[in-house]
Amino acid sequence: EEYKRNQNIFQSTINDLEEKVQILTRDSSQLISQVTTLKKEKSLLEDENKTLKENFLSLEEKFQKENYSNSSGNKKSILLQHKSPTKQQQNNHFSGNQSLTWNLPSTSTSTSPSKQTHQIPQTISNITNDNSNRKNNNNSNRVNEYIVQITGFHDKSSKDEIIKTIQALGLRISDTTDFDQNITHMIVPNTKVRTVKTFAAALCHRWIVTQDWVR
Repeated sequence: EEYKRNQNIFQSTINDLEEKVQILTRDSSQLISQVTTLKKEKSLLEDENKTLKENFLSLEEKFQKENYSNSSGNKKSILLQHKSPTKQQQNNHFSGNQSLTWNLPSTSTSTSPSKQTHQIPQTISNITNDNSNRKNNNNSNRVNEYIVQITGFHDKSSKDEIIKTIQALGLRISDTTDFDQNITHMIVPNTKVRTVKTFAAALCHRWIVTQDWVR
């Protein structure tokens, strides 16, 4: 009887061990599947990182080519502007037929020199007023010259809110899906955003600002 009792205890212990082995096997299979999933995600992230690097390098190369072409075009225009005058132009410049004149208001030939001297400050003041008016017009139109583009906004409500604020300010929003080289500002939700558009904006020397700048 004691032998049978011990044998039953031993058998129950074996059964418990077998159940634990099954549980451990099931857990290990789950861990193996999780490790496989993580490896797949890692490979996807590496591919995405590689694609971003390739896009960044291509944008940098394109930007360098555009800068080189712009600089060469500016040099040609400067050379054309500083073209030496012809002999006919030199003769006309140093001939006695031409004379230096002030842009004064039209007066009769009988105006005395004293009256003409009083008209010079009036002309200078008109020029000063014109410059100040032009400066004010430039400041008023400065906001209308801003062209903005947004990136990194994953929340639709915050994206719609920032778009409404931009439209209320009278700023122009670029409607292209890719990077637009005509923009002046790239708007991001925070300073931690890193997208292809932000890299392109940095390469093209555009302002990269957060939504706080708009508000």
